[in-house]
Amino acid sequence: MKANKFKSIMLLMALIFSVSMSAFEVDGIAYRITSATDMTVEVKSKVGDYSGDVVIPESIQYNGKEYSVTGIGEMAFYKNSGLTSISLSNSIITIGDQAFEYCSSLSSIIIPDNVSSIGSLAFGECNNLTSVNIGKSVSSISSTTFRGCSELTSIVVDSQNKKYDSRNNCNAIILTSSNILVVGCKSTKIPNNVTGIAYLAFWDCIGLTSLVVPNSVTNIEAGAFSGCANLTTIKVDDQNKIYDSRNNCNAIIETSSNTLFLGCKTSVIPNEISSIGAFAFDGCSGLTSVTIPNKVNSIGGYAFARCI
Repeated sequence: MKANKFKSIMLLMALIFSVSMSAFEVDGIAYRITSATDMTVEVKSKVGDYSGDVVIPESIQYNGKEYSVTGIGEMAFYKNSGLTSISLSNSIITIGDQAFEYCSSLSSIIIPDNVSSIGSLAFGECNNLTSVNIGKSVSSISSTTFRGCSELTSIVVDSQNKKYDSRNNCNAIILTSSNILVVGCKSTKIPNNVTGIAYLAFWDCIGLTSLVVPNSVTNIEAGAFSGCANLTTIKVDDQNKIYDSRNNCNAIIETSSNTLFLGCKTSVIPNEISSIGAFAFDGCSGLTSVTIPNKVNSIGGYAFARCI
């Protein structure tokens, strides 16, 4: 009796798993059932690329049943270079990791108001993406979401978003509660009330050529500017009490420890510097020579990584 009951439960679980993993196409778009109970599906990758203008509907009909389209799955449009535009319906709640990574023909994206999370590298290396609008419900976004989007110039967060903002038309995503900048682009102007710059916030932002750090910034995480290969001008506000860019060195120095925190291809390391921080010149492909002063007694990990 118990054995038969156990077998029945296992068969039911297998059926539910099979349904949840099943994939099918409707009007050229591939889907996967995510909940047979809630009648929801997400868009997934398919055999053959998506191309042109793709419109994601709010719901679809499949096997005589109606399903709500609530997600864009991981790697759903990965490396679909022929995808020129994507229209996301208001039913979308999640955008998975690497969902649109390497979609090199995308030029703009509007994140609908019901989307709550955007995964890591979701739009990574979309090197023709110029504008992004973030909806009011987004509460989770990765600092790597737009990694390598070298042409990104406009980032706008909906004014009703309670977690993030893009104050003062700064073209960045800022965590409102802590005033930490989590995502930047080549046209970002760091607002005067920003207190921190997150790890990888400008990762591989090769379009960034100049940087001004206001006096309000008290914490810059290592790797925040890794891969900014074309950065040539770095200036820290004279009133900043934590960092400086003394002697027009085109670098960020932690004043109290004399640690060079960020350099670029035009940096001249001041004589009083005692250490070079981790990732300080990471990805600085234009660096052709460097002179290490005699007071430097430590060089952090990956300080000169990818200096080709």
